[in-house]
Amino acid sequence: MVDEYIIKMHFSVILPTFNSADFVNKALDSLLKQKYKKFEVIASDDGSEDDTVKILKYYSNLFKKKKVNFLIIKNSHLGPGHTRNKAILKSQYDWLAFLDSDDVWHEDKLLKVFNKINKNKKNNCILHNEIKINANNKKIYLNYTDMFNEKKKIFKQLFSKNFLSPTSTCIKKSIVKKHGMFDVKLPNAQDYDLWLKIGDELKIMKIKSYLAYYYERKDNISSKPYLLRLKNILKIINRYNKKVSAITYYYKVVKLFISIEWFKNLSDKIYFKKLY
Repeated sequence: MVDEYIIKMHFSVILPTFNSADFVNKALDSLLKQKYKKFEVIASDDGSEDDTVKILKYYSNLFKKKKVNFLIIKNSHLGPGHTRNKAILKSQYDWLAFLDSDDVWHEDKLLKVFNKINKNKKNNCILHNEIKINANNKKIYLNYTDMFNEKKKIFKQLFSKNFLSPTSTCIKKSIVKKHGMFDVKLPNAQDYDLWLKIGDELKIMKIKSYLAYYYERKDNISSKPYLLRLKNILKIINRYNKKVSAITYYYKVVKLFISIEWFKNLSDKIYFKKLY
């Protein structure tokens, strides 16, 4: 007898957008190509001023032809946390799958996640690996599944290193809502804050395949977004510093300031100061 839960197993794909007209079509095309068809798309726009919503409306018809529900939510420009939360509240299904508008999924993504969930319904989070395509079109393989030990508590491992990328993570909606969803006051790094809030309640299963592609763009590698993210990560780890030892906390801070990105962006900042 086939499990009734499996027959009804659908995903709610959370797609936040903001001025994404130049690249969101790649993300949407990757959804249309999914081998596993039982999902809905919640496209939540953060007050775009370009043709993003127009493109979403065009694709909504393509999805409807495939009998996939496609909802567009138009929001004021209040940031990605608010935008994702609005989509989650409108979602119908138990499992959330996040797809940022500048990312792309492999066609096997939802099928492999479904198969993994089918093997163990006690887990509430599925993680797979991701390929980063940098500005020079070079592939960088991000092996998230080797970054943590399933037999050890998750919180301390996450505090030391964030191995949960939204595009590579599917998670039960109930646990996200239980912990207040994304912090709308954080301009970025809201996902890291959410993972830490959930902490040891995360029961993660690994898929070692590379099922997502993250495309690096000029505007997401400049010094301003990086330094803003660094500021927010410092704010986040200060929220949870009492849950770890002083050594773990200070080690985390030191690692943030000696990363390759920090030195690169610091040198860029000094260079531009000299110019202007």
